[in-house]
Amino acid sequence: MKTLQLFYECWLEVTKQNRYRDKWLTDETYSRAIKAQFLTVELLGFDRGLMNKAVSNHGGSALDDLPNPIVPVDFGVKHTAATPLWASCYSPRRTSRTPPISCH
Repeated sequence: MKTLQLFYECWLEVTKQNRYRDKWLTDETYSRAIKAQFLTVELLGFDRGLMNKAVSNHGGSALDDLPNPIVPVDFGVKHTAATPLWASCYSPRRTSRTPPISCH
């Protein structure tokens, strides 16, 4: 098994642990967890940069949970003289004409 493949397998094992599930973690956190769980990886030259490279090379696009991450969306609000500023606080489905207590 090549070194990067081994580092990727270590990363996969750490991500399976319940304490890391459903949390946003930095690569530094994963790196420290791998070093703590797999004591011999440092002898193979393990570091955070190599871990990122291993995950990128071996996990690749399979780890991307978005089917099409680049989707143009227009969130702009246009105001006219006839549209008061508080009107932008309403969703398109809102039917009440009374202004909300606070928009911001």
